[in-house]
Amino acid sequence: MSDNEKIRVNPNISEAKFFNAPSKNRDNFRKKFLKKATKKPSLNLPLDVFDLNDGRKNGLERLKRTKERIIASNTEIEFLMKQKTFDSEEWKLYRQKNHENLLRIRLIETAHAIQTSPSRAKRLEFNRLNSQLYGTVNRKLFNRLISTKKCIIQNFKPVDEIGKNYKSHLLKSMPFKLFYYPTFRTKEPSAVFSKIHELLLKNYPVIFETLKDDKKIYDAEEAKIVLQHFIDVLGFDWQVIISDKVSIVTDSVTDHSLKLPKDFSRTGRELKRLAIHEIGVHTARAVYGKRNGGPLLEYGTAMYLRAEEGLATLCECSVEESFDNESYQRIVYRYLTAGLALGVDGKKRNAVEVFNIIAPMIAIEKSKDGKITDEIINDASDLAYRHIENAFRGTDWITRGCVFLKLKIYYEGLLKNIEYFSKNLDHADDAFRLAMLGKYDHTDIKSCKDALFLISTKK
Repeated sequence: MSDNEKIRVNPNISEAKFFNAPSKNRDNFRKKFLKKATKKPSLNLPLDVFDLNDGRKNGLERLKRTKERIIASNTEIEFLMKQKTFDSEEWKLYRQKNHENLLRIRLIETAHAIQTSPSRAKRLEFNRLNSQLYGTVNRKLFNRLISTKKCIIQNFKPVDEIGKNYKSHLLKSMPFKLFYYPTFRTKEPSAVFSKIHELLLKNYPVIFETLKDDKKIYDAEEAKIVLQHFIDVLGFDWQVIISDKVSIVTDSVTDHSLKLPKDFSRTGRELKRLAIHEIGVHTARAVYGKRNGGPLLEYGTAMYLRAEEGLATLCECSVEESFDNESYQRIVYRYLTAGLALGVDGKKRNAVEVFNIIAPMIAIEKSKDGKITDEIINDASDLAYRHIENAFRGTDWITRGCVFLKLKIYYEGLLKNIEYFSKNLDHADDAFRLAMLGKYDHTDIKSCKDALFLISTKK
C-alpha cells in the first residue's frame, strides 16, 4: 500500500461537515432562534431545530463507505505490522489516525441517532465519544475564566433599564459563590509575544508589508486577491475560493483551498491576523508536512488539532503582542460556553439557557459607558449565537448538558503553546521551526519524536 493509498483510506473526518446544515437553513434557524430566545430566559427552543440536520443526512451513505474503507485499512495494517519487512512504527501512526477517525464517525452516527430516535443512552454515548476525542472541561480553568467575567459584571454600572436587567439576570443566573478566583486575569506572555512577533515578521514579511492600513475594509473579492497574493509569494500550491457553502473561513487540505464566505468582511487589522492564522499556520503546516513527511504530516497525525489551533491563536495574538483582540475573546467565550452547557458550575444547560448568559455577558463587556445600545445588543447576540451553534451543533439543542466539545480545545491549545514557547524562549527559532514541520502535536514530546521519525523514513 503506497502512502497515497493509505491516506485515501484514512482521510480527515470533519464532524462539522455533517453537523452544519446548508447556509440557507442555518440562516433561517438563526433568525428564529434570536427572535424567540431573547424574549425571556426560560423560553424553550423552536422545534424546527431538525432543519439544521439536512446537511448530515445527505452524507451518511458516503460516511458509511468511508468507515468500511478505514476498517479494511486497519485489517491490512495489522497484517503488514506482522511482516518483518515492514516498519511497524510507521503503521502504528496510521492505525492511531484510523482509530481517531472511527471515533469521529461514531460521534456523527450517534448524533444522527439522537435526531431520529432520541434516548438517554444515545445522549450519554454522544458525550462519552466527545470526551474521548476532546477531553472534558477543566473545572479550575473554567472557574478562573468565569470569575474574570464575574468581576466585570459586578463592576458594571448600568445607566439604562436594559443594562440593569442584564446585570440582575446574570447575578441571579450564575452561582458565583462556587468560584474562588475573583481577581484572576490571564497573564499576557510578553516575552513569548515579542519573540513570535519577530519570527512572524521574518517568515511572513509580505503580510505585514501589504496590510499596513488597519482601518481599510476588505470584502470577499478584495480579501481573495490579497490572500491569494500571500499564498503565491510563499510558494504554496493553494487557492483562495469564495463559496456560498461556508459561513466561516475554512481551509481544506483535501483540495488545497482556503474558502471565504460570500459575506466576508474584515478590516486590514483583522485580515492581517486572519492571514497569519490561516495561511501562516494552518496552510503552512499542511504544505511543509507534505514536503517533509508525507500524508500524515500534511493531513494531521492523531489528535493534532488542539496544538495547531492553539499555535494559530498565539501567532494571531502575537501580531499585536496582546490578548486585547477578538480572537482571544472568542476562544475564552467558547470555553465558557462549553462549561456552562456541561454544568461545570453545578447546573447543566440547553442552548437557550447558555445563550441568555453569554449574550448579556458580551453586551456588558462591550459597553464602555454603562449604556446597552441596540447595536451592542445585536452584536452581542450575533457573537453569542456563533458560540451556541458551535457548542450545540449535532445535538437537539434542547437536552441540557449534551454538547459538541470541540470548541473548548482552542483555549487549551493556546495555553499549551504559551507553555511550549516559554520553556524554549532561548531557542524560539528552533521551537518555531519544529512546530512548523507539519500537522502534529508539537507540544508533546512523543508526538515530536513521531513526526521526526516520519520525516526520516521519507528521506
